[in-house]
Amino acid sequence: MLTLCRLLTYYLPATAHCKNLFAIVQGGLDLSPGGLREQCVAAMVARDLPGYAFGGLAGGEDKDTFWRVVAHGTARLPRGKVRLMRRTAPRRAPRHSY
Repeated sequence: MLTLCRLLTYYLPATAHCKNLFAIVQGGLDLSPGGLREQCVAAMVARDLPGYAFGGLAGGEDKDTFWRVVAHGTARLPRGKVRLMRRTAPRRAPRHSY
């Protein structure tokens, strides 16, 4: 949160014409009331940014858990704002190690 506050204080005023500052909502699989994901969503939405990225998922979760977390998070994001999913596919092992 401190990094976001610094960005909003120093970066955003100098680049007010830009529409590319997205908050990345984190929180892992914690869907408990007042849990990490709810705290993060509330803090990010309070800053009224142009868009929000949905993070905190590694892609290795089972599908039911994955979609439950996505539904929980997106229901709390404001409508009419850009939403971006980050890293939603399972990671692959690198082909080569050098």
